[in-house]
Amino acid sequence: MSDVNQALNGVGESGDLIKNDPLYFDQYSSATGWTGSITANGGIMPESGYKLKLANGTNLYMTGLPVDPSTHPVSVTSGWNSIGFISQLNMTVEEALSTLNPAEGDVLKSQKAFSMYDESLGWIGSLTYMEPHVGYMLKSANGGTITYPASGTLRSGIVASDISVPSNWKVNPHDYENNMNMVAEIENGSSVLTGNEILCAFDGSKCVGYARAINGKYFITMYGNADSELTFALYDESTAEITSLTAMIEYRANEVHGSVQATQPLNLVDETGAQSTFGATNPFIDIVQVKMNLEVQTNVRVESYNQVGALVFVQEMGEQE
Repeated sequence: MSDVNQALNGVGESGDLIKNDPLYFDQYSSATGWTGSITANGGIMPESGYKLKLANGTNLYMTGLPVDPSTHPVSVTSGWNSIGFISQLNMTVEEALSTLNPAEGDVLKSQKAFSMYDESLGWIGSLTYMEPHVGYMLKSANGGTITYPASGTLRSGIVASDISVPSNWKVNPHDYENNMNMVAEIENGSSVLTGNEILCAFDGSKCVGYARAINGKYFITMYGNADSELTFALYDESTAEITSLTAMIEYRANEVHGSVQATQPLNLVDETGAQSTFGATNPFIDIVQVKMNLEVQTNVRVESYNQVGALVFVQEMGEQE
């Protein structure tokens, strides 16, 4: 099915977009339907992945015969590629990309998760399997060709476990055109972390991503529509306690920070060894409890900010030990 108007029959309002990053896009007009460089270059292909921006969400129904993966190899160039997944069943990343010759640090990502290739461990991360009807982006050092197997070892209908964060921190990936990824590790938390912590990323006061640890490493997907500075905190699922982290990362679409062997370091403490945690509810109403573990005597200053980042309270605590 190559014709964009046929594929998206009944879907589209003026200004809606379909993109095949990084090269092509079509835009919808009530007068002409879907037109643009995707149409001019052969239309929608099963080997490619697409992003669809709609003013109003809807259901898209397609009918036809299954595509034979052996007759539709996916060409992969060096750099980022938007790829489709030609299969009727879920398949592990290892199985699906078995014909590709990956290099250390290659990345496969969906809208919600990603996996990174490590020469010792293979594909590892929050994205463990590929699904029918889902588009992917593949960052490849070597390029090559993917010919998907006709079948794999997984069944369809696998449901990923949900991550518990405060309701006002929930992220809707469909609000964002792009994301970036990071493999991070808490450098100095072995003595205080419980294993229940979720790593959360914030753009100002807005949560833009979160992830559980996988073997001590956080494979976190973070979202944005513009460049910004991201800060981080840990959220304990069992106690609802929030622990501040010192790192600040620049958000850039499709960038990747850290790797399996060289993770992005995140720290619980500042240069004086002060650990800062703040209360179980954010925002709080009347009272918030602050705990600090100080390795050396130091001056302590408590600052409180509202949800738009404005400083609303300052308390100088003087020398504490």
